[in-house]
Amino acid sequence: TSLLVVRSPRLIHFPAAELLSRVDWLRQSGVARDEAELASFLSREPDFFNVARSVCEARLAWLSGTCGEPGAPDTEGAAAMLRAEPRILTQQSEALQLRAELWESMLGGSSADLVKVPHLFTCNLGRTVLLRKAYCLLAGVDVAPVDLLVKDVSCFCADVAGCTEKELHQFEADGNHLRLFSAL
Repeated sequence: TSLLVVRSPRLIHFPAAELLSRVDWLRQSGVARDEAELASFLSREPDFFNVARSVCEARLAWLSGTCGEPGAPDTEGAAAMLRAEPRILTQQSEALQLRAELWESMLGGSSADLVKVPHLFTCNLGRTVLLRKAYCLLAGVDVAPVDLLVKDVSCFCADVAGCTEKELHQFEADGNHLRLFSAL
């Protein structure tokens, strides 16, 4: 809790009922199913109490509709995404929408697969997804969209792209990924 107070000194003046209400929302929404998940969530997103409850509710609803099948929102999947990547709550709505559109239109990902890659909404697109997609396209490697978001660079290189980290870094240093996407 000291991290929360340091990051958000105004919490000292928040009514206890308001803080408990926000914690209850995390539990009721399925984002924090137990005390360990609650502690983990709050330690990874200490700004949670600074995000309006209405924004949290809207973000969960948007994620439910985005990662679910048309007409069948996936509330459990959305809660799992927030649990895995709490910073989604603090991202701008427009940026999240653009990333979801990129996922489907450019990368060919499905809405159901979004649950597997919540970090799509918070990662550096240019240094991960776009770089990796460009490398695979130019190397002739057919790759599933979820594989572009393997978190570890060495695993991506060895298991997905069939290259070395040095080759990927050289590809990036040469700006080949930027040239490819600037042509689009």
